[in-house]
Amino acid sequence: VYTRSLESVTTRLGVEPLSDEFTVERLAALLTARSRFLKPLLLDQSVIAGIGNIYADESLHAAGLHPLTRSDRIAPAGVAALHSAIQSALR
Repeated sequence: VYTRSLESVTTRLGVEPLSDEFTVERLAALLTARSRFLKPLLLDQSVIAGIGNIYADESLHAAGLHPLTRSDRIAPAGVAALHSAIQSALR
């Protein structure tokens, strides 16, 4: 399938995790706005773009968070750890 407009594809993507827009506060807002298991949420490209299976696993492990933890139940310290872990895994 081809598209004539890149924007028709990219507008559905979530925040880029290595951009300046991806702050701890933005991640906290994304997590608390939903009540989903962490790993499927991280894999949802409409929430955060570019996190695949391995990056999600590495990020959760480094942050010390269980993949089945509910996103709206993460303490602020856990959000900060996850933010750092996501960026480290992707770099």
